Amino acid sequence: MKIKKAYSFSSTKQIWRLLISETGKLVIESRDTDKKEVYFSCLNIETGEIIFNDHQIREKFWIGIDEIYGDIMFLHKFAKPDMPGHREIIAFDLNTQKVLWENDQFTYHFTFEGNSFVSISTMTGDKYFLLDPKTGEFSDQNEKGREYFEIKRSEYDYTKDYSDYVFPERYSAESNNELSSLIEKTIEGREIIGNIEFGKYGNLFLMNYHFRNKNNLIENRFAAIEIDKQKTIFKETLNRDLNAFVPDSFFVYKDLLILLVDKQKVKVHKMI
Repeated sequence: MKIKKAYSFSSTKQIWRLLISETGKLVIESRDTDKKEVYFSCLNIETGEIIFNDHQIREKFWIGIDEIYGDIMFLHKFAKPDMPGHREIIAFDLNTQKVLWENDQFTYHFTFEGNSFVSISTMTGDKYFLLDPKTGEFSDQNEKGREYFEIKRSEYDYTKDYSDYVFPERYSAESNNELSSLIEKTIEGREIIGNIEFGKYGNLFLMNYHFRNKNNLIENRFAAIEIDKQKTIFKETLNRDLNAFVPDSFFVYKDLLILLVDKQKVKVHKMI
């Protein structure tokens, strides 16, 4: 197997989150923590073609992504800037870069079977409703009970399909002893800092690890090793001169290896 560079995307800000839509779009959330501003970019996941770059909406910072449903990105604000509770809904069209609808009364939870499940807090507790994800209008005027909501939430969670993904796991020698020789050969006697993260793609062992470098700071590297030949076919330094461990720096989508480099660059490689 070979790993061939497909494309890369760079930001002048810190990349905060990566999400892939059902329609094959890579959404990148980046933040300027000094200016307190958030930006959204969108690429064709297969080609790297930029659909839009550094787009902002009216709320510049206290905002985040709840979910992407089709080509609709659902965003939330926060109950208070210093508290994590979500409030309000902003439905943003990835194709037109326009806000389809907003609602400052409801809180978004998930979209399932063509309905957006939302709630509103009242003095007597939370109440649940269904909205049309494209318009924000009621798709059912009737209030839904909490039991109905929880059943649908379970069905939604159960039907989520992650078969196209490989997400890194924390390596444990006790449960993955057969991989220990690969790891020892790769780290070359270095003292590992934090957890080794790994994933498997076909015959490849994918590995993210940290060690202390000559500057007495932390260096983060990625390696891809053919398991049967115990041969490293690809390696990349993801971060240099860190002060702390950086997890979740890679994942796989279909046949694409996606690396987060220096917190400001996404590198996409095709595994063939």
